[in-house]
Amino acid sequence: GEVDRAAVLGLLHDANIEVAVSLGSGPLRWLGPDERITTWKIELEPDFHDQPGWQPPSESPGQRPFHAELWHSDDRRLLLLTDRD
Repeated sequence: GEVDRAAVLGLLHDANIEVAVSLGSGPLRWLGPDERITTWKIELEPDFHDQPGWQPPSESPGQRPFHAELWHSDDRRLLLLTDRD
């Protein structure tokens, strides 16, 4: 299900959860433990869907805001950071 901004940071610190970024129609980008926090803070958090006054960047007018979804199957869990495009 959907995860809010506060929960995302906690999940990014959990080594038992896989993390992937889905942007547009490109392939999933898997994030290792050492790049999760930096990628979140620099690339994703500024464009998270609950950012007040969010608008797509001028260089990417079709960009959509990011959402976080937690998926699970049996004992495996995945945090998907996606623009739902």
